[in-house]
Amino acid sequence: MIVLVAAGNHAEAANAGKQQIGASSAAKNCITVGATVSARPNNGKKFAPWIAKPMDPSEVAVFSSRGPTKEGRIKPYVMAPGTAILSTASRALDSRSDRRVEYGICLDDDWMFMSGTSMLTPLVAGCVASLRQAVRSKGVQAPSAALSKALLINGTIDIQESADKGKSTSSTPAAPNGLQGFGRVQMSQSMAALSTTPGCGFIDAGD
Repeated sequence: MIVLVAAGNHAEAANAGKQQIGASSAAKNCITVGATVSARPNNGKKFAPWIAKPMDPSEVAVFSSRGPTKEGRIKPYVMAPGTAILSTASRALDSRSDRRVEYGICLDDDWMFMSGTSMLTPLVAGCVASLRQAVRSKGVQAPSAALSKALLINGTIDIQESADKGKSTSSTPAAPNGLQGFGRVQMSQSMAALSTTPGCGFIDAGD
């Protein structure tokens, strides 16, 4: 079993301090996922179609909880876009509810925009499932959770660019760190270890 947990959205909370990872997202072996902004036009939280230029998915979302854990372990592990995500809307939510437009306006009542680390965690869970299936296609019928986690992390992109976006400084060391973990998920690079390209390969040593 592979467990993924959203890092949380507490970076802007009052008295948040420099470390906000806690509760379930601090669990030792789960894959804790933090948020970057998405390429869809947004103001860092809401869908903003009036913004002409694409956003930079290498920028850590302002709300995404930062690590490390209180005892110094690296969390989050990986990042993925988590702002202005278009998702299905609950039919129990009134079409006139302010919640429908909190993160941007969608003209289709079956859909709504949302932002947060819980919006991207299912995306990364799908990436992990795809990696596991790809390993099975290579003849390993029961891949360990450790292998799937390692493949995911191995393919990440270092997104460090500035103190808030991730650049290595005296206060923000090089990745992996409490801002971006190991980096943003990049499936093409994670899958590379499963290819027949010379120098690529994997060994499943178990959990």
